[in-house]
Amino acid sequence: MASSWASWCAATVVLVFAVGCQSYESGVQLACESPRHCPDCPQAAGETRVKALQAYVDKHLRNDEARAAFTKSFAGPPEDVASSLRKTAKDAGIAGCLLADVVEASRKTSDPPSADDGPK
Repeated sequence: MASSWASWCAATVVLVFAVGCQSYESGVQLACESPRHCPDCPQAAGETRVKALQAYVDKHLRNDEARAAFTKSFAGPPEDVASSLRKTAKDAGIAGCLLADVVEASRKTSDPPSADDGPK
């Protein structure tokens, strides 16, 4: 009984460690590939999609260094976000960043006004 308990504990520790482990590179890759994997993100370009992608990445990004780079990219001026994301990807050895493409496209289009956009 003690042996099976010890085996269970060891397996649990390994599983928790493996699930919680994410390299900087895989974190940046996750952020850059988020438009392909975010099931709740609207398909139309625009600020609504970018915000949904940010929330998706924030929820799934576990590497602190990658999170800091991602946060820093979005903290800059809106016109610099796409280039900052591309630089982060390049520095991590990743060839491209789809998220940067989506951010850039969202600057060229805007969401149609909704009923909530009226005067307050």
